[in-house]
Amino acid sequence: MFFAVERINRIVKELGDNIYTEKKQLDSYKIKSCGYGDYSLLEADSADWESYHIHDNWGGRDKHYWFKATVEIPKEFEGETVVYCVSTGRDGWDALNPQFLVFINGKAVQGLDFNHREVLLTESAKARDLYHIDLYAYTGMNEGYANLDSSICILEKKVEQLYYNITVPVQVAALLDTEDIKRIGILNFLTEAINLLDLRQAGRQRKLLCFGRSR
Repeated sequence: MFFAVERINRIVKELGDNIYTEKKQLDSYKIKSCGYGDYSLLEADSADWESYHIHDNWGGRDKHYWFKATVEIPKEFEGETVVYCVSTGRDGWDALNPQFLVFINGKAVQGLDFNHREVLLTESAKARDLYHIDLYAYTGMNEGYANLDSSICILEKKVEQLYYNITVPVQVAALLDTEDIKRIGILNFLTEAINLLDLRQAGRQRKLLCFGRSR
């Protein structure tokens, strides 16, 4: 059964690597420090704000910032489910890590943190549509600094669903004794499932391109 678990986990990793395709990175924002709860800056003109570029640092202890950018849907995203993804380069969820409130086209849509890094932009993208992204950011209680690594990606919803449908039961099986009949049954069912998969041409040709403009 050890071989079965290793094989299933290898398939899980392959599926995870193919949840997002055609990733396009945002390379710049406009940034401004602010006070707690200063939502008036949501509609402010950011022309005189500082520029933030990928690999720049931001942060400090107990600080608040606004980030603004506009992204345009490229033609290769036409008709696809598109998400906006954010990472700060820090691990673990606690009061030490940055957190965000995301506004899309002026409307609050979702909070982001270490465990929640993705916002749905559209279920069916239209090329050249513009999305105005505003992030109200809190740095946390750490004196250190973070990055803002963000992108829009095509979300392969069926791959994502299959990923979790396999990941959850294999994690349950890992908690059971090796001779437990429930564990054996779970692994047998998962093995039958992955035997139906053909991953020889999994995913699309993935690219990483810098694009986007601050506003």
